[in-house]
Amino acid sequence: MRALEKCISVLGMRFKRRGQGKIKPILIVLCLISAIIPSFMNDSSAELIDRVVAVINREVILYSELQEAVEHAKDTGEEKSEREILEELIDRTLLLEQAMKFQVEIETYNRDGREARKVIDDYINRRIKAFIHVPFDEIDRYYISHKDEFGGRNVYEVWDKIENRLRIEQLKAKLDEHISLLKKEASIRIQLENK
Repeated sequence: MRALEKCISVLGMRFKRRGQGKIKPILIVLCLISAIIPSFMNDSSAELIDRVVAVINREVILYSELQEAVEHAKDTGEEKSEREILEELIDRTLLLEQAMKFQVEIETYNRDGREARKVIDDYINRRIKAFIHVPFDEIDRYYISHKDEFGGRNVYEVWDKIENRLRIEQLKAKLDEHISLLKKEASIRIQLENK
């Protein structure tokens, strides 16, 4: 309070000397405001509501979204770090952004909803999965190297099972490669603090 009084008296004396006595009330108000505002800013009850943990091109991932994904992973029994889950959210955001480029009829979407998953799945099916082909000789080689796994059944009985397994492996590899390319072309800034 003494600093406020000193501020008012010094400013008042400066302006009285120059013959500007009418400005004194304005200065007093300004000094009062400058003394009051810092007390509000130092309020210890201020609370951080949310913050940005990643920026991907023009999309953001909020801390609350990350925590929701972490809780979902815990509920489903997955043991992943916060950083791994953030990487998955970044990958999903990149895929959704790419998918939206090819889905012009969908103008708005709910990032967390089924609609977004449908758009991403459709994109993966059309742009990646459609180009996966498993050659016959690769299925034969897999059968021969894993024969004991099929309990004496011949290759034709387990053909579809082997083909699906190999398609899934190829899809995962192609998807990882595609996401890696998207990451190289994207502007990604991560602001996750280690706690």
